[in-house]
Amino acid sequence: NARVLGTCAALTREKDPLTLIQAVHRLHQSYPDMVFLHFGADGAVGEEARQEVSRLGLENVFKFMGFNPHIEDVYRLLDVFVLTSRKEALGSSLLDAFIYEVPAVATEAGGIPDLVTEDRGWLCPIGDAQAIADACEWVLRNPQLAQEKVQTAYRWVREEHGVEQMLDRYEQFYGKS
Repeated sequence: NARVLGTCAALTREKDPLTLIQAVHRLHQSYPDMVFLHFGADGAVGEEARQEVSRLGLENVFKFMGFNPHIEDVYRLLDVFVLTSRKEALGSSLLDAFIYEVPAVATEAGGIPDLVTEDRGWLCPIGDAQAIADACEWVLRNPQLAQEKVQTAYRWVREEHGVEQMLDRYEQFYGKS
């Protein structure tokens, strides 16, 4: 019955794993049975992130999973996908969360607000661990209501980012249609 949350992000300042760890620490107070899976390459703040997990006593909660070439299999395990970027061009891992029908909580960085709108997920201020924890808790406490946003996100990603739609756009852009 454990709650499984996760992310797919490198351990870099731009992806802000330290705020993520703080949010998990706060959420863990309400959900002691939860586990957080952090998938992604090591990076400049990897050691600092591991030390923060240890300092907060989250070794059995926050798991550094490293890079996974079959990450699509992991989305099926998640109750919530979280992306805490400080800078982000697109946030393609959010599109993956949408296609695998996982509730998405993300920060308002870069292009993320174009993807995660009010009807497709939960947006939080950059660097606000409490807001991120609160959004995740809302999803966990209201799974049926969360599914409404999940289904809207799923339909949107299929309609806007499906292979046929993208091919049509490329052909229109390059004048081949």
